[in-house]
Amino acid sequence: YDCPARDSLFVNFVDKPKLNLSSLDTLVCGSKTTIVNITADKGKFTLRSYNNLISINDLTATVPAYGTYPFTFTAVDPYTCISDTGFTVGFHKIPTVVISVDDTTCYGYSLNARYLGDAELNKARFTWVFAKDTLADEIGRTQMNVKLGMDRSKRYLYLQVEERGCKNSFITKEI
Repeated sequence: YDCPARDSLFVNFVDKPKLNLSSLDTLVCGSKTTIVNITADKGKFTLRSYNNLISINDLTATVPAYGTYPFTFTAVDPYTCISDTGFTVGFHKIPTVVISVDDTTCYGYSLNARYLGDAELNKARFTWVFAKDTLADEIGRTQMNVKLGMDRSKRYLYLQVEERGCKNSFITKEI
């Protein structure tokens, strides 16, 4: 009964898929659809959300309304090694901006300007610029008294509104 036996076992060590999130943009302004820019170095991948109101086609996600939504990205290689990560993406509107200037009353070489738009006033940052000078850059600053000075050349008032990281282009009003 002195029967020697031998066997061998091949062990293959495989790195799990590496996820690349370096180009992932977690803020989408002015749209309810985005291509989620996330990749894996190998394997098959899926983008999912436990929010069933989100429509996902490959890496394109469409949400029903502006807000912040959860996502999960999973990569599985041929050896069933898995890498996954969770993240949120905020979809927010770009605030509309209209400047109203009361030019019927001159307050001693100054005019009153007022923001008209759809931003949440207590959350939005207002940047008022006149003659290349920043007059105010603060949250909730919806009105501005603009000192005109003596120069009668064309004068421009600029306003930019930022809400939840999304901002409009500077709106210009000649005064």
